[in-house]
Amino acid sequence: MALKPCWPICVIFLFCVSAVAPAQLYTIHPMGGQRGTTFEAVVRPANPTETHQALFESDKLRAEFLTGQGPESPVLVMKVEIAPEAEVGPHMFRLASSSSGLSIPIVVQVNEEPSIVETEVPHDTPRTAQAVTHPAVINGRIMKWGEVDYYAIEVEEGERLKFEVLTPSGLIPETGGFFNDPELVLYEASGSWFDPQRAARLKPDNDESLMDVFPRGTVTGAYNVYLPRMSHRFRRGGWHLVRVGCVRSVGQEDYCYQLRIARVDESENETGVRWTRRVFAHDDPHDFTERDFAKQVGPDWYEQLRGRSMDATDATTESAALETSDENEPNDELGEAEEITFPRIIQGTIDPPGDVDHFRFKVEAGQPLAFEIRTPSIAHPFFTPHLSLLDADGEEFVTNVYRRVSNGSPVWVKSLQPKTIYTFEEEGEVTLRLRDVTARRGNADYTYQLVVRPQIAHVGEIAAATLGKMGLNRRDKVTFINLRRGQSEKLNLVTEREEGFEGEVAIGVENLPPGVRALPGSAIQPDVTVTGNFNEPLGRINKEWYRPKRQVETIILHADEDAACSGPQTLRLTALPIVNGKPGVPFEFQEIPVMVLK
Repeated sequence: MALKPCWPICVIFLFCVSAVAPAQLYTIHPMGGQRGTTFEAVVRPANPTETHQALFESDKLRAEFLTGQGPESPVLVMKVEIAPEAEVGPHMFRLASSSSGLSIPIVVQVNEEPSIVETEVPHDTPRTAQAVTHPAVINGRIMKWGEVDYYAIEVEEGERLKFEVLTPSGLIPETGGFFNDPELVLYEASGSWFDPQRAARLKPDNDESLMDVFPRGTVTGAYNVYLPRMSHRFRRGGWHLVRVGCVRSVGQEDYCYQLRIARVDESENETGVRWTRRVFAHDDPHDFTERDFAKQVGPDWYEQLRGRSMDATDATTESAALETSDENEPNDELGEAEEITFPRIIQGTIDPPGDVDHFRFKVEAGQPLAFEIRTPSIAHPFFTPHLSLLDADGEEFVTNVYRRVSNGSPVWVKSLQPKTIYTFEEEGEVTLRLRDVTARRGNADYTYQLVVRPQIAHVGEIAAATLGKMGLNRRDKVTFINLRRGQSEKLNLVTEREEGFEGEVAIGVENLPPGVRALPGSAIQPDVTVTGNFNEPLGRINKEWYRPKRQVETIILHADEDAACSGPQTLRLTALPIVNGKPGVPFEFQEIPVMVLK
């Protein structure tokens, strides 16, 4: 599938670190706009003297370059058109040029509410606050150290609003923790809002601000991003102030943000306010993550696993669709445990706070099972599900708590895992207990999916990735390759072996640009940098319950001296499981745009 500029463009990428690290950040200002509208924005490319293309991953957005391409201007000016049917949320595009190749992804936000841009007139004090109407999304920037932006809104008595600040950080892992600590503060102007001495800080009725972890599903190498989220019912009408800044008091041209002010639907409860999703609006069809609390699964989940195993070659094997059932209350006490069979997806809720759910089932000696927990409504760490398996005497013998030594120190660190595998030694009845790790959290939004199924040896997450001392994590996936004529690029293919898979994995490379060859390279033997044992040499408890084994292979992409230089072309990577010399069924696991440069 070849990339094409502007409209229509429909390409899905993996959103992580590239094989060639960019020299600078790429941001767009304004950061986005309302769907069904057109807005002008500026982007600062690595080389503004080149002619660029804008490559969107959605055919619902397109861009037309206006002025600004040339040595006299350090920026590109774009007119971005958002179709009315575009999905609300963050989208991604890249810049492409003949000599610099592909850029890292750039975030553009599609909003439901009308979008405006902050005024160029300074509004860094309560007295100079920029007056805005709501609902609205205000596009702004923290341009210098210590800068804050004030906005004034006029509210009615009893009106309930929600406020949140969005930044690109956390969506594009290449930027790391770039602007990962935006600040949001509400004030009440007891008199005139022109008088800064009369402004009093408000404590919001509902503060759901959180420090989230990106990239999601990461075991190591993650970074924190602060997401300010508040809702408030105003007891008095009149002027109020909203302040946006950076907690570290840092600022520069690339510190772009969106301040969203929206009305709360009264049908939503206190914790059910719909915040902007912090994942891209279009899912990656090749994303396969087994250890992610937030990722919801469906009845075909077991079949997806079988498709990555040797079972895929057996036409006589019956389909093992996961039955879905709701938990039946009461099941708070051990004696009230609901009897279940498997494979199954149980949909339940931790409600009210302190709720405990029990389920019981029978196992045979030597039976291997997998237990997976997903929390699609409220993500970890706000909902921290704790799973325990209890024997006939009510004694706990398995949990989803992984214990390991941190940073080579004598300090033990515990972490809750979304997936746990275990092989039962004896037959009998087992009780599964699920609750939040605290007794203070729980309501109708604390929904979960509990998957209980037989283990199946299969190829898990696999990706072309750069390898660091912490091993593979989602930030290291290669998402684009810029190849110059006569040069080569090494790709490390890291494969996770799940639930006892002991075979080999053959890698296929398809749809290479003309003049580009894929050559075998020397494999890297698994060691602490690959298996994830780094910083765990002094102690780890039952790691095999929570971590897969890993295998690394290497291929070399080489561009001949006469390789064709054209627009980006999408390279496809496939995997073929092989056990005891018998091949399975190949499957595609990654697409990487490749561009050959002069």
